[in-house]
Amino acid sequence: MTDYSEDTCLVDLGERRLISEVLAKRYRDVRNWGDDAALVSEPRPGEQWVVATTDPCPPPMAVALGFTDWFYTGWLLATINLSDLAAAGARPAGVLSSLILPADTLLSDFTRLLDGLDACCGVAGTRVVGGNLKEASEVSLSGTAIGFCGVPPLSRHGARPGDDLWVVGDIGTFWAGVLGSRAGLIEKDPSHPLLRNVLVPPPKTEVMTQLAGRGLVHASIDTSDGLYPALAQLASASRVGVTIASNALDYDKEVLAVAERLGMDPLRLALGWGDWQVVIACDPSTADELRALSETILYLGSVDEEEGVRARGENDESRELYPLDSERFVRDSWFSAGLEGYVDALTMGPLYRS
Repeated sequence: MTDYSEDTCLVDLGERRLISEVLAKRYRDVRNWGDDAALVSEPRPGEQWVVATTDPCPPPMAVALGFTDWFYTGWLLATINLSDLAAAGARPAGVLSSLILPADTLLSDFTRLLDGLDACCGVAGTRVVGGNLKEASEVSLSGTAIGFCGVPPLSRHGARPGDDLWVVGDIGTFWAGVLGSRAGLIEKDPSHPLLRNVLVPPPKTEVMTQLAGRGLVHASIDTSDGLYPALAQLASASRVGVTIASNALDYDKEVLAVAERLGMDPLRLALGWGDWQVVIACDPSTADELRALSETILYLGSVDEEEGVRARGENDESRELYPLDSERFVRDSWFSAGLEGYVDALTMGPLYRS
């Protein structure tokens, strides 16, 4: 292990270096270390692969927009964990919830939290199977999801130069909903299509299970930290580069309308976190099969030999994107600096490296 001084803090390294220099070296014998879902066990003959993941639930964007129903918090807690199983191509077997709440939490809020958690699990064909309930001065919610794979779990390793990149899910819907709502461009109606991914983002487990079972995916990663960080991490793990075909992205017309009203390149709306997609790398020959499988699989770009994350515009010029990251344990992390700093970087910061 690299030598560090006694005064070294986590913020001196940052999340990526903590993973590569501390955790990865300690757990180097763990197969697919660093993927969204951990491989728990390899199967014996006739058995399946077992994967698991665990994640806490941050305050939902829904609350920041005025949607205070705890249903949306419960839904987000489930989606956060089920999305990791989706990236592995795993069929969910069950979710464990750890609910730490103040003693004066209203029973009605607690019930709505459970309603949202159960509803999201139901969409993914699974349910809560146990967990933990404790009291504390502050809310702390986390979950653990367990799944099974009939084939080896998908990984962020394995993308190949020449592969196509696809997104399983919407492009730019979350931030179009958030920014459109904040600017008064759309009604704060829970049924508004641009608010779906803000309030009840569906986990992509069903589609990803089908893709994995058909052997169509070379590499995959969920976009919980944002589309840009997901692409950067997939490229790093696979030792390739990626190019977004920004001139060919299939945005919903309402996303484009919000971008136009805000005077913003719609690519900005696509790069941030919130849409809970899964990015996949596949052989170009599978394009028709992917499109026939689901309308929610959208073309994103290509895998290249040259390292980096780039975007190709209307004039077919490829330019390297400025890193819009969500890294933890860094001095400019929005987790410490606040949401508004992230919004400013997304909407007004540089889009391309100079």
